[in-house]
Amino acid sequence: MGNQIDILIEWAKQKKRWPLLLMLAIPLALFPFSQNYYELSFKDTFCCWFFWVSNGLIFFLSGTLYWAVSYQELCRLWVCIPLTFFGIVLILGGLWQLTPLPLPEDKLFVAIARFTPVSSVAKEEADNIAHRIKQELCEKQREGAPLEIRGLLTQVDGLDEQARHRSAILLCKSRKGNAHIILWGEVRKDEKELYVEPHFTVARQMQNARIEERNLKNYTNYEPEHIDFKKRLSNEIADIVTLVYGLAYYKTGRWDQAIQILDHVQSNEGYLYKGLCLHNRAEQSVNPQKDLQAAIEIYEKILGPDPLNLTLQSDLLTWTAYTNRANVIVALSLFAQPKESLAQLKYAVNVYRIAIQVVYTLAKLPQYYAMTQTNLGYALFDLGFRSGGEEGNKFLREGVAAYRAALQVYKRKELPYDWAITKTNLGYALSTLGFRLEGEEGNKSLREAVKACRAALIVNTRVRQPQQWAKTKNSLGYALGNLGSRLEGEEGNKLLREAVEAYKAGCQVCTREALPQYWAMTQNNLGYVLYELGFRVRGDKGMRYLNESLTCLNNASSILDEINYQEQHKQILASKSKVLRLIDSLCASKPRTFRP
Repeated sequence: MGNQIDILIEWAKQKKRWPLLLMLAIPLALFPFSQNYYELSFKDTFCCWFFWVSNGLIFFLSGTLYWAVSYQELCRLWVCIPLTFFGIVLILGGLWQLTPLPLPEDKLFVAIARFTPVSSVAKEEADNIAHRIKQELCEKQREGAPLEIRGLLTQVDGLDEQARHRSAILLCKSRKGNAHIILWGEVRKDEKELYVEPHFTVARQMQNARIEERNLKNYTNYEPEHIDFKKRLSNEIADIVTLVYGLAYYKTGRWDQAIQILDHVQSNEGYLYKGLCLHNRAEQSVNPQKDLQAAIEIYEKILGPDPLNLTLQSDLLTWTAYTNRANVIVALSLFAQPKESLAQLKYAVNVYRIAIQVVYTLAKLPQYYAMTQTNLGYALFDLGFRSGGEEGNKFLREGVAAYRAALQVYKRKELPYDWAITKTNLGYALSTLGFRLEGEEGNKSLREAVKACRAALIVNTRVRQPQQWAKTKNSLGYALGNLGSRLEGEEGNKLLREAVEAYKAGCQVCTREALPQYWAMTQNNLGYVLYELGFRVRGDKGMRYLNESLTCLNNASSILDEINYQEQHKQILASKSKVLRLIDSLCASKPRTFRP
């Protein structure tokens, strides 16, 4: 073998023609190889990156080798340098084709490759399906969806699924595709059957939102006519593309952008997430009723005219919409008149209990069971908070039991954040129950509340979970304030001061601008604790506590009046009257100094 190579090199030195032979022979062989492997047209093969790079390497190697074997300076100057330079240009040009152009962040760019016909008679159907999907996405674009659609003449090929996936990513990243995601697939047609296997591949991520891969289902049609089938298929795929784009913003908490995109999704899953976005946006709004009512209407698109007419056979998405609708009703109950509010809360409690008994059982769906128990606990707490006497205490005890049932699933090691949130809610419910109960029973409940909140703060740190940390601080302040108001002397005052610190820490994160409703409630609670301290501590220090209490109550009143929280607003006005009366009585008792 070594002798043959030596003979070949010696012949090349004598004839000085082998670089020319390589330049003619190998590119001629690479052209049909590139055309067949990538299934390109004659024209597209000349623009193929592989054809450019491979030929560039041949030219570059021919030039460098010719330089090594040639002893004539003139040949080196006029042959070697141009060949090497031209090879470098071809290599850079091919690599440039692989370099994607930057994409704007305000749109999702979608490339649609030609679907690959698996059978010989499926070519027309494959082209037609890709065209229909493009038409549906373009229609959404015309309706206002922030999409940019690119139809490609190239199909995705490969020997196996992984190879085709890599080929799809490469095509999507090329300057020809230049998109975030690419749709591709295979089509098979027999005498009576049309089988479509579509694929959704993410090639490039957006900077501010992450697009997740989605496995698309396979479609089969046995009817003699395929028009309705292809229309349904293209509608569903276009909805999934738009849905995935909306979910990218939903998961980052950018509700406005997510709702704008999900407005163009006509599927139950799209309705479900739009309802969630509206509910979440309402929590951050000064006037949430409009979004909450819109969320109710969206969920009823899934549930139909009779939301209670659900059976065990209803799918999980429908049951999720059923319980989410109850969550919105609980939120709307804050704005209703007392009787209507209690009726709404009792309806929500009934929904949660039906869901737990019928579908979300601990054995079959433990995560859904725990989540629904948490929602049940919140509704029962709200019901107990608004109800008086022993009936209200009964609801509060049931709420505590619901939170503890959720903690059977939410373990600190396996699900630390869910565990901490539920511990916070449990602490708040125990605080309210302890506030109502007298004697040592009430004190015991309040101490359990303090313990639960402090345990939650081990997980909910300000760095990792700032908003949950602030809410846990608020729950801790509520428990400490109620317990401190029961205890006399320095022990009670110390707990009240700790409550003030907890409330003020929470307000640093849950600000008026970010969460106006929650901030107002915290200001109300802070005002109560400061009033208690002002009542206990006499002199100028006590007066400062009372003035600060009045400021907090005014802050809460301004927000709750604006968002029409009627019952809470009445309570704050009553608290303000108490503070003002105490301030007036303290001012009246001060000795006056008369000047001549």
